[in-house]
Amino acid sequence: MIQSAGAISFTMADATSTTYIGWELQFFSNGSGYDCLSNNADELADLFIWTDQTPSGSMRASLMPGDVSIVPDDPPTVPTNAGAVVAHFAIDGVHQVTGDLMLTDVHESSSNKIDRFVGSLTAEGTSDSGDDIMVAGSFTAPVCE
Repeated sequence: MIQSAGAISFTMADATSTTYIGWELQFFSNGSGYDCLSNNADELADLFIWTDQTPSGSMRASLMPGDVSIVPDDPPTVPTNAGAVVAHFAIDGVHQVTGDLMLTDVHESSSNKIDRFVGSLTAEGTSDSGDDIMVAGSFTAPVCE
């Protein structure tokens, strides 16, 4: 069961081999207080939020609150329209995950850097044994970098 979350930025190539920047939300089975800075956190799933922004120095992706589609492709193809965002949810033992991510708050610190994501998600996929799996819930994920 997922009980805590954290976030880190990433730079990766999408399905077209174009490099983009985005955010990885990490979900853990450990209780409150565990996140991506914890040495012994048990990570259960990763939600990769891909933006249409390309890397430039140490720049991290900017995001606005809103609705993001979760697609089964890993890596996804990032749409080329301005402001495009797409997500891929990697869950241990679950495949072809689709769903919806709602970012209700993308909090920025006084230095204008994202320091916390708040939102909810609903997603479903198929387990290794062929069973339908559904994941739903809300989260607060502090940035761990």
